[in-house]
Amino acid sequence: MKDLGKLLNEKRNVLIYPEGTRSRSGKMAEFKEGIGIIARETNIPIVPIKIKGLYEVLPVGKSWPKSGNVEIRIGKPITFNKMNSPQEITKILHKKIEEL
Repeated sequence: MKDLGKLLNEKRNVLIYPEGTRSRSGKMAEFKEGIGIIARETNIPIVPIKIKGLYEVLPVGKSWPKSGNVEIRIGKPITFNKMNSPQEITKILHKKIEEL
């Protein structure tokens, strides 16, 4: 978290995988609450991104991708504030990414 704060203070973009690991089934898993905490405490816009096809190209246990198609969908930035709980933010982000 300290390193994340430093990067954000330097106005750098950070990519976070809110599930905490790659999917073992190819289906989107529940998000870890850390993304909600980060969004609430930093008050920076969160850009939802959905990566479709990555499981087929680079499944768990493989270190080298195989040929295939990957689709990236980018949503509109969302800003949260202290009025939103980390749990609420986490659920909202999960839903927004599912909808992409």
